[in-house]
Amino acid sequence: MNNVEPLYMIAADDPNVEEYRELYESMADAELHTLHVSVNVPDVEEGNCAGVQAIMMCLQHFPNLIEKMIFSFVIDFVEDEKTEIVLPEETWKSEPVFYNWFHKLLGTPFVLFFIADEDARYYTLMGDMIQSGALETEIDERSGRTGFSFDKEQGEEIVRRVWGSCFNMMQFCYGSGFDPRIYIEGMMALLGVQFTYEELEQSFKEFLEKGAYRLVRQ
Repeated sequence: MNNVEPLYMIAADDPNVEEYRELYESMADAELHTLHVSVNVPDVEEGNCAGVQAIMMCLQHFPNLIEKMIFSFVIDFVEDEKTEIVLPEETWKSEPVFYNWFHKLLGTPFVLFFIADEDARYYTLMGDMIQSGALETEIDERSGRTGFSFDKEQGEEIVRRVWGSCFNMMQFCYGSGFDPRIYIEGMMALLGVQFTYEELEQSFKEFLEKGAYRLVRQ
């Protein structure tokens, strides 16, 4: 992926890039391994996730940090802006409105690779199904964690979403000098999908040949 032009999702001269420059440059510190992003509860209720999507898209302009930031974004939900009270994890993990908010993040599919919390990644992938009650829930007796079972049609939809996320991660990293293959294959293995990396890679090559018309350039 070296010596090729990146496929930026946010242009280099976008104000967001400069706004988050100091933040990302601080993440170059070897002692920092997580990036906390605050989201106000009213934004969750309104389904507003554009700010979080923007800050993640800006990461393309700091390619040396891409690998470090994988599974490093921690979302802090702020109940009260004045007191800056952050909701405890058990609260937002029990409220369906947060499942829907995380799922809206999938509008930029690569985000699945950057969210730190495992449950939040599942909400991102299928929060709409969880919120609607479409999935059957199962409690693991040993861990106490909630699992989900789904029918064939739901399973096929989830696989399509995983494909889209992995494909978009290829786009995100293209031209950055970072090869995300081991992380994409890890995600595929974790979620038990049936497509192969080679199939994904071939589809991406065909996409490049046709022209990446939906992405901005430098």
